[in-house]
Amino acid sequence: MRLEDRFGNPLSGDDILPALDAQGIIHISAAERTTIAKRLSSLWRTYPHPHAGDDGWTDIRADGVASKGSNAKAFTTSALPPHTDRSLVRHPPALLCFLLVADAASGGEITLVDTKTIYQRFSSAELSEIYRSLWLNDSSGNAKQPLLSLHRGLLITRYRNDHIASPKAASQSAAALLGELERARSLAVPKRLRPGDGYLIHNYRILHGRTEFFGARRGVRFLGSVDEGSPYAFLNSGFRIHQVGR
Repeated sequence: MRLEDRFGNPLSGDDILPALDAQGIIHISAAERTTIAKRLSSLWRTYPHPHAGDDGWTDIRADGVASKGSNAKAFTTSALPPHTDRSLVRHPPALLCFLLVADAASGGEITLVDTKTIYQRFSSAELSEIYRSLWLNDSSGNAKQPLLSLHRGLLITRYRNDHIASPKAASQSAAALLGELERARSLAVPKRLRPGDGYLIHNYRILHGRTEFFGARRGVRFLGSVDEGSPYAFLNSGFRIHQVGR
């Protein structure tokens, strides 16, 4: 298994969380679920999910299982616009790991969007105002969670605009931020993975999605949090925004 930062630099075990803090994304290649679990088990803790197995991994394939409720679309061949996972719950998972097991005949490319540079265009005062005026509504239109929260320089974003949830802006600055997020999402460049490839992302910072596909594409996903004994446990409270020039 090989781990690389977003610039292609190889990572050792001690580099993983620092790279995730700095860049939000770690690329995985030549891996299997067991090798990932063995390599990263000391760094993370399982975040419970109703569709996950006993080992914390969810098998994602187009089986059309309607019993999966609002999440059923993930188990089809449909496109999934870039989003954060578990956006409507109070405490979403900080980490998301995805591994492609079997490729599609066509389509199924991943899309990743880094929101950090977007938030850095706004001052702390603007973000505090946006916190009060930009909400994520569920499919019935009920406000469930603020789209962002900022505390002591750590920011959590909860973003979806799909069949599960949609954002609602109630101020000019909130609408401006939402427009920037939508623009970045629409400009995301699809990337094709090969079986054994995947990624580990900071779910509070990086949006992830996939394009529509045809064929027997299969992946596995792990949701987790950083071990509380780690010096990087602060990642469970958000990503460091590092306001620039404001």
